[in-house]
Amino acid sequence: MTAAVEILESRTYLGDEPPIVKELTDPKQVEELKNGTIKIKEKTKYYAEVKFVVHAPVKGLYYEQSISRMGVPVETRKQPMGDYEPNTPENPFYIKKFDIQEAPSGFLVRGKYLCQSKYIDADGKVHAEFPYGLEICKK
Repeated sequence: MTAAVEILESRTYLGDEPPIVKELTDPKQVEELKNGTIKIKEKTKYYAEVKFVVHAPVKGLYYEQSISRMGVPVETRKQPMGDYEPNTPENPFYIKKFDIQEAPSGFLVRGKYLCQSKYIDADGKVHAEFPYGLEICKK
């Protein structure tokens, strides 16, 4: 059975750098994301975009990012995405741009973090989830 929401692609924009693009329908790229690390310099402004397909109506879709360091939860962020109807040939996918964030700074926050991205609807159904590594580096 096909999930109501299918995440196709993730793009992460770090300052003026070209985006980090991951095709999330490709198991190899999902594995690279899981085992790799996205490096962000302190105080860098960044944001992400996600490209996705909706196969069945979904209400109250939101993005949740959980961040932990050395096994200790640090922060959980939630960003609403909205209500969506199934895609059509005229509108084959949706793109959602998330809020701009700024990487923290200081020697206490530098280091590696484990993150978990989830796409959840108003009923609590998790449509997709992707783990990845993040490292805050000195500028």
